[in-house]
Amino acid sequence: MQRRVLTYNQGAETFNLFIGGVSSTINTKALLAAKFTFAEGDVSSFEIVGDDIKANITNTSYDFIASAFASNLDITSLEETSGYLVDIGYRSFTSCSNLTSLKMVKIVSLDTQCLVGCSSLDYNDLVEPIKDLTGISGIQSADLSNGTYNPTYSFDSLVTLNVQQAFVGNLEADFSVLTNIAQQRGFRQAGVMNVDFSALEQNLDYGSAFGYNGTFYNINTSSVLNFKSSMETINGGSECGDLLKAKAAGVTVNYTL
Repeated sequence: MQRRVLTYNQGAETFNLFIGGVSSTINTKALLAAKFTFAEGDVSSFEIVGDDIKANITNTSYDFIASAFASNLDITSLEETSGYLVDIGYRSFTSCSNLTSLKMVKIVSLDTQCLVGCSSLDYNDLVEPIKDLTGISGIQSADLSNGTYNPTYSFDSLVTLNVQQAFVGNLEADFSVLTNIAQQRGFRQAGVMNVDFSALEQNLDYGSAFGYNGTFYNINTSSVLNFKSSMETINGGSECGDLLKAKAAGVTVNYTL
């Protein structure tokens, strides 16, 4: 039996929000709005196509509600194409094991447990749009690994890391344009890190009275951190206190980039 297609249109509009697999439970504008912070009136177009839905959202800045799709086994994909949705909120997709693709134009914030248990997700869709990480309590290891593989991530849009304890799990990554770690303890308790900081040229102590800021506090001693050669003398001719602390704990610090 063919699924009935419902259409709500006001003029010939394009669509900017596409969600796969959810049409059996999100089949009205009101039910769609209930997953986000926009109002029903902000949905100018809405259409069901088989198992999927698509809509045009006119609100230019909105978020997921907390636990918006948590434990939803129907959702297979979500794509937002206008850049109006930039945060992935607390537990937004926790245990969405059939979610395979999540595409957004820009991602500013990833909140705690937002992607934990997304065992089918291709995280490469997610990493490239990250511009700045603010206001989060941590990206857990499960938020950047689907449990099947741990690819090397290239954060080639992340310029500023403006949060404490942004990464709290294992991490293998290239931060090729990261030039500013703006808060203390950005990589605290990061587990095993194999990371290239190829653009960073910053005294991480930035005036700390203690001589260090805990940027790499408690990371696993098996970690390898790679920096530009200029970082070896960034602190008045010597290494900054944060890297000296990491080395004293057994972390390998290379100045070869």
